[in-house]
Amino acid sequence: MKRFLLIAIAIIFFITIGFAWIIFGPATGKSGTVRIPRNSNMVQVQQGLKDSLALRNAWFFETLAGWIRYKDVRPVRFSVEKGSSLYDVIIGLKRHARQTVDVVVLPGHDRRQLARQLSRQLAVTAAELDSCLQDSAFLAAFEVTPRNFHRIVLPNTYNVYYAADARDLFRQFRQYARSYWVAKDLSPNQADSALILASIVEKETIRSEEKARIAGVYLNRQKKGMKLQADPTVNFAIDAWRALSYEDLKFESPYNTYLYAGLPPGPICIPGPASVKAVLEPEKHAYLYFVAKGDGSGFHRFAADFNGHLANIRLRKKELAAGANP
Repeated sequence: MKRFLLIAIAIIFFITIGFAWIIFGPATGKSGTVRIPRNSNMVQVQQGLKDSLALRNAWFFETLAGWIRYKDVRPVRFSVEKGSSLYDVIIGLKRHARQTVDVVVLPGHDRRQLARQLSRQLAVTAAELDSCLQDSAFLAAFEVTPRNFHRIVLPNTYNVYYAADARDLFRQFRQYARSYWVAKDLSPNQADSALILASIVEKETIRSEEKARIAGVYLNRQKKGMKLQADPTVNFAIDAWRALSYEDLKFESPYNTYLYAGLPPGPICIPGPASVKAVLEPEKHAYLYFVAKGDGSGFHRFAADFNGHLANIRLRKKELAAGANP
C-alpha cells in the first residue's frame, strides 16, 4: 500500500512538473512581434503565434487561455523575446488589449500613402482606411468630403488605441483639427483654400526657406488672373510623380491647373505646417515664374517676367549638362 502511494505521488509530481514546464517553461522558438488583426478568433491567434514566434506547446494554448480568462480576442501588437513562456505570451495578449500607440501623420502623403502608413501603425487595414477616405457618407459625419478630408487629417502625433477603428481615429483627427483651425482663425472654406495651395507648395520644394516665396508666386498669378500651371497638380491628375511631358499637360482633369484656372478641387497631398504657414504668410514680391536649379540643390530660380524665366531655364540646362559631363 505504501509503495503504491509513493508511486502515485511520484506520478502526480512528474505530471505537475510536466504541466508547469508546458505553462512556464520556454515556449517561443524565436523573438518576434505578435500582431493580432481585427476580427480574429482563437484558432487564428494560435496559428499567428506559431508563425510569428515558432510557438511550442501551441496545442495547450486554448486550454491555458481559458484558465487565465483570456476569452475576448482583441487586436494587439507587442514584442516577445525568444524563450518566453506560454503563460507570458497569453498574459501579454491580455495586457495589451487596451494598449495605446502614437500614430504619426506625415506631410506630403496622398490618400493611398496615408492609408498604408496608418495601417502599419494600427489594426485597421490599408484597404479599410482607403475605403473610408473615399466614402462620402462616412466623411460627412466629420463635416468633410473625399476631396477635402485633409482639413481634419493634419500632420501630428496622435495617441490612440491600437485596436481603434477608422471612426475612432477620425474622431481624434477632428478634435485636433478644430483647435488647430480656431487658433488660425480660419473658416472651413478658408482652411480648404489654404490647404489646397499649401499642398502644391509642399510638392514643389523640399526647401522650407523657399516655401513662402513659392506661395507668393502662385498668389501673384491668381491676382493677375493667370492659370496656376503647377506641375504637381498634373502629377496628381495622372497619378505619376515623374518629369512631365507635353502630352501630360493636356491630360483632362479638374486638377490639371494647366487646363483650368483657379485652385484645383482639393489638396493633392497632406501639407506640412511650414507649407500652410507659407500660404498664410507669403513672401511679398513680383515673381511670377520659377524653375528648379540644375545643380541638385533643390533650390529654384525666380523671375518676374517670361524672358527672365527663359533665361533661368537656359541656366538650368547648362547646369544639368555640366553635371552629366563633369
